[in-house]
Amino acid sequence: MSKNEEIDWKKVTDMEEALGEAQKAKAKKAKLFDPKQLVTKAAQIKTMTDSELGVISFGTVVTEELVEINKLATPEEKGILMLYKALHKAYPDITLEDVKAFSLEDFTKLMKLIFGSQVFFPNQKPSENGLKTPATFKGSGS
Repeated sequence: MSKNEEIDWKKVTDMEEALGEAQKAKAKKAKLFDPKQLVTKAAQIKTMTDSELGVISFGTVVTEELVEINKLATPEEKGILMLYKALHKAYPDITLEDVKAFSLEDFTKLMKLIFGSQVFFPNQKPSENGLKTPATFKGSGS
């Protein structure tokens, strides 16, 4: 700016107001953390669709249940109980014995679909062929 140019204070004020409005709009859109929403979300039954197994409904395993799960000795036992707890919320008639009777293939597939591949199989290497099971997820609140 040269000495001969005057500052257009109206333009400065207009720009400051526009910036303030933009910041307010951005803050309004920002998601605020609400721990009670986590509790509500955890209580919802979720569904996913798998090309082989069909529509699968399940609940969220909550941290309180981890105390019981972690009392078990092996990752396999923990996985079985964890899958049971998730499925039992959506299918109250299923028993722990039912889950224990699943084929290893179906058990593993359900564990990966519902919990992801790293839940109780931390030493498992990724698939060498790179295949992934196609699944679509839909929460009950969506």
